[in-house]
Amino acid sequence: MTATALIYRMIINAIAGENELNEQLYETYVKEQRLHVTIAEMLQAKRETA
Repeated sequence: MTATALIYRMIINAIAGENELNEQLYETYVKEQRLHVTIAEMLQAKRETA
């Protein structure tokens, strides 16, 4: 699921009062945001380990 879709679902659930589900969606959102790495960061990490 994309970050934008997760944000929309969190907003809808907040309006509906579904706090538990919102917490789960937020955890998924945070994990997804941390998984994205720029190419420059990958190249830099590769240089540091070589």
